[in-house]
Amino acid sequence: MILGICDTPKVMEIMNIIVKIIKIIKIVIPIILLFVLMFKFIKAATSGNDDAIAVIKKKAIPNIITAALIFIVPTLVSLIMTLVFPDSGFTKCITLTPKENINNKYVEKIEVLVDRAIETENINDYVNAKLYLNNIEDEVLVEKYESKLQEVYDIIDYKRKSKGIYGENTGYGSDIATTRQIEEACKWVLHPDDIKIRLQTCIDQHQYKDPNESLPGGAVTIMTNGVVNYGARKTITYKEYQLGLFGGEIDFRFNATFNRMFAIMYKDVILNSLLWRMIARGDSTDYSQEYTYTAGSCAQNYKQYLIDERYHSGKYKEIIDAAVDSTRYLILVDKDTGNLTEVRYNLASGILPVMDKASKNNDIEGILEAMKSGHDLAFRYKTSVLYDCRNLLTDEDIAIEAARQQLNMPTSE
Repeated sequence: MILGICDTPKVMEIMNIIVKIIKIIKIVIPIILLFVLMFKFIKAATSGNDDAIAVIKKKAIPNIITAALIFIVPTLVSLIMTLVFPDSGFTKCITLTPKENINNKYVEKIEVLVDRAIETENINDYVNAKLYLNNIEDEVLVEKYESKLQEVYDIIDYKRKSKGIYGENTGYGSDIATTRQIEEACKWVLHPDDIKIRLQTCIDQHQYKDPNESLPGGAVTIMTNGVVNYGARKTITYKEYQLGLFGGEIDFRFNATFNRMFAIMYKDVILNSLLWRMIARGDSTDYSQEYTYTAGSCAQNYKQYLIDERYHSGKYKEIIDAAVDSTRYLILVDKDTGNLTEVRYNLASGILPVMDKASKNNDIEGILEAMKSGHDLAFRYKTSVLYDCRNLLTDEDIAIEAARQQLNMPTSE
């Protein structure tokens, strides 16, 4: 125990002071005692007082013995302790340690503290190392460890900020093996502002009657296999696309819990439609390119004029934001295959009344459970579960989002 304490540099410094004081006492006190004794003897001798001389002679021996003991006892105690307790490390405590050795001990300690902070990325370990750095005198070493600790702090601060960006993970689907579909879908979900989508209309009877009004930025005429088609003049982000969940089949008669589940389903339709083709081609999500998606009742309605009227006007903005933002990281996947759920919600199937009834319990998990029976599309949801894309969150994702927010990158073109 003593060895452990006396091996600490701070204790070494304190013990050095104590040892120096003891050494001073060993020398100075005996000298003072002898000097006083000699002074009194000389004074008595010069005065010719035989009685005084006799008294001084009588006291001389005890004073000399006392002076000798003050000088000898510390050394004697040290010798006895070393012989009786050879493994106690007592001598380490009473030995004068060179300044260089103490500095080396401080360096050894700061190495341990800095390494611990790097390993744990814990704010308390960082603070402990930062405070201990005050004991290091070598300016070169101080600069070295400050640099390392700054890196640790940047990581800690980065994680703190990332928590603000992405919030707490629900853990939904964390027991499901990651698949390529989930990976690609979560790239879109985690960075919805960086995915650009250019809508085009259906080419059958489900084509928008007024494409110029329904497509973002208006419409341009394009030809698809000799058939007249229309494409949007302006791209929108995946986040903006999600704001169109009430731009088509569904209105605002349902409650907030229903809206949350429908928001998940709405964004899953476009994911399931685009990603399987992309994966089949061997492609991966590219934030620098735009993705073409068909809009209209042949696929999924997105009508810009309804979004402008209902969302951008502010009329239902709070309701839409609440549904989209509260479910922004959630998708539906098949728990057995890891593929995205093939979401369908056509009005004739009877799925909406089932969802509406289950939504009264204010629980989206309860809605999903209810969707597994009682309507024509129930087979699509038999093995469907919620999946939180924050399960796949990486440092790169955080960096992309932090940079995008910092630079306030444009979200459309």
